[in-house]
Amino acid sequence: MLKFLSQFLTKRVLAIAAFIIIGILLMDLNYRISEYFSVSAQRDKVETEVFQLWLTRESLKTEVAYANSDMAVEKWAREEGKMVRPGDARVVPLPQEGFTPTVPVEVKPTPQYYQNWEYWYAIFFEK
Repeated sequence: MLKFLSQFLTKRVLAIAAFIIIGILLMDLNYRISEYFSVSAQRDKVETEVFQLWLTRESLKTEVAYANSDMAVEKWAREEGKMVRPGDARVVPLPQEGFTPTVPVEVKPTPQYYQNWEYWYAIFFEK
């Protein structure tokens, strides 16, 4: 009987030890999986930032190429530099006599303030 009891206790102790080891391994696996998802999210974020920076770089390259072109120089000379080519006639529009330009006035509506009970009434009773 004593031998049977010692074998039973030995098997029980080995089973408990196996469960503890399996539990520790599962906790480690859970930690590694959560760490993987965290690193994957960071990787995706960095990839998005890199792609946005690449798009910005390509856009700036296009702008630099345009700024160095003859077309951009001519556009600036005609529009901002007020220059004309030989043989062109410069036309400067003049306003009519007695014309006074009006500045458009932007009317901003005054904000309407409500009391707290009006907010709660709207939340519960109005659709």
